[in-house]
Amino acid sequence: MGDRGVDYQEIATQLFRAQTEGREVNKITVDYPELTVEDAYAIQAHVMALAERDGDSLVGWKMGLTSQAKQRSVGVHQPIFGRLTARMELVSNQVSMSGLIHPRLEPEIAFVLKKPLGGHRVTVRDVWAATECMMPA
Repeated sequence: MGDRGVDYQEIATQLFRAQTEGREVNKITVDYPELTVEDAYAIQAHVMALAERDGDSLVGWKMGLTSQAKQRSVGVHQPIFGRLTARMELVSNQVSMSGLIHPRLEPEIAFVLKKPLGGHRVTVRDVWAATECMMPA
């Protein structure tokens, strides 16, 4: 439960069920306009816990809103991150659009790391030193 009485677990359960059932949902902030970025990360952690209980596992992270222009357009002031799970990984050379609500393709670059990164003073040199390889994602 959040500081303002927002039930993170309830929201996470709704999102997880919609995701697993392939159902469209309203943008969360339509029903909960007071949510903060910190609230969103707490909800995300609950969704990940539900995914893990369902047999999924964390395999990586996705960065978003990395440009200041995009951040301004959605009202945040920093890049955001999301979890990537094993079930999201493409294991075939074909992509099926069946079961998707609003299919889109957004090319990304994945960094596969050979050692962990952390802390507030990670430099570009640190990232390159920790990188095993890069690939399309």
